[in-house]
Amino acid sequence: MRSSSLLRIQRMQKATASTHQIVTSYFRTFASADVPDKVTGPKRGDIKLITSSKLNFGDVLIVPQKSFVHSRSKVSILSSYEFKYSPHKWTGVPIMSSNMDTVTNEHTASILGEYNWISVFPKNFNHDWTKLSPTALPPILAKVDAYALSCGTSDADIAKVVETAKLIENGFG
Repeated sequence: MRSSSLLRIQRMQKATASTHQIVTSYFRTFASADVPDKVTGPKRGDIKLITSSKLNFGDVLIVPQKSFVHSRSKVSILSSYEFKYSPHKWTGVPIMSSNMDTVTNEHTASILGEYNWISVFPKNFNHDWTKLSPTALPPILAKVDAYALSCGTSDADIAKVVETAKLIENGFG
């Protein structure tokens, strides 16, 4: 080996040793603190370092397998769902856009709606739409399976999303 490589290895060994000392002193300090008796894991003063890997890429990656599909365009990813407490049946792609201003808007929702994806509108859209007449609502709102409305937790936010839902129902019936 070249001397620069040996020097680098020695530096790494010193850094590892000093890191080990820091971790050891931290755990000893923690172990000497007033900790309840019902602590799971190693006993007080013991250090348990897990050095073995629990998962590797082979455990979590999707492994390609032989398929008899001639083209990816022939594959359908549509799924159908029947809801437990509703007679409604939904068919689409179970992927939802985020309810953030910069992610989902009327234009994005109309594009995702063409592919049966779900768009989740931000709560401020509810406030904007309640100011419109039912005929001025975005056309994507007519396709009720293509979007979801979001709201905050306050009573005013919940009232606003209910008002928006009624407006959409009156506008597109």
